Amino acid sequence: MNMNIKLLETLCNLNGGSGDEGKIREFIYEKIKKNADEIRVDNLGNLIAFKKGTGNNRVRLTLTAHMDEVSFIVTSYRDDGTVRFAPVGGINADSVLGRRVISNGLTGVIGSKAIHNMTEKEQQKAADFDDFSIDFGFADKAECQEKISLGDRVYFEENFILFGNEMVASKAIDDRFGCAILISLIEKNFPCDVTFAFLTQEEVGCRGAKALDIDVDIAIVIETTTAADFDGVLDDKKCTRINEGAVVTFMDHGTIYDKNLYELTRKIATENGIKTQTKTLIAGGNDASALYIKNGGIKTIAISIPCRYLHTANCVASLSDMEMVEKLAEKMIKKCTE
Repeated sequence: MNMNIKLLETLCNLNGGSGDEGKIREFIYEKIKKNADEIRVDNLGNLIAFKKGTGNNRVRLTLTAHMDEVSFIVTSYRDDGTVRFAPVGGINADSVLGRRVISNGLTGVIGSKAIHNMTEKEQQKAADFDDFSIDFGFADKAECQEKISLGDRVYFEENFILFGNEMVASKAIDDRFGCAILISLIEKNFPCDVTFAFLTQEEVGCRGAKALDIDVDIAIVIETTTAADFDGVLDDKKCTRINEGAVVTFMDHGTIYDKNLYELTRKIATENGIKTQTKTLIAGGNDASALYIKNGGIKTIAISIPCRYLHTANCVASLSDMEMVEKLAEKMIKKCTE
């Protein structure tokens, strides 16, 4: 198994939501600084590392992964010492009730009105963040205000585990997995110049990618995408499946991927015995939506792992799929320099 599990665990357990990626950026900087020829941080917080190629190939590549995870932000206080909050990124309200969270080193629990106090209409209503609060165990509003400020970030509590047959469950697999792949690949030498871009604010509209100022020919986005491989779901609705390999997408809600690059990626995978699949739905999106229309157009491809329960406290993915993505990305870099 090539995947550096300890690195992945450390990255997933760090907290860094959209616009609050500082801890992730600092950790990655320390990991890559000895392997990069140049590192810079732009005004939106993107960490951009340049590594010069060993040959004279003029192709310019970038690999990207986003540093931010879905999270929450404190919006107001309640008289009973709890706080109201809002999601930062696409989180389904159904997935958060009863979850442990952390803010400023303090553990809290997401709660709502007791079911026996709800009206019949309230019980039938879909979950809504407006009905939830976070209980940090404070006695009253005054005590809460001493420890928690409006605008403070709140994260799912760290919970990385290995389980089953080489499966991983954790918060923030999206996209700390991608960050781990880039950290691994920057240690290798390639014939062409490669820029490794660790991006901010993907979960709130790919804003880091929109601000990225680089001039390249080809972009490879390393990402996490939804798996819906459950019993009872029609095959064409399962989208992607765990343990079926790296996901190479031809189109999603944000990007129509370069046809030649898509076909080349699948061809390279077949020639090298790398398992791949593609999405069976036009769904989702990622930083490619901002990258492929920059600077007159950049040939772009996304290579992803399938992940169950995406944007929850327990994303589930396969180490085997992660290994397929890393192998395919490395082969792609080498092939694109020919």
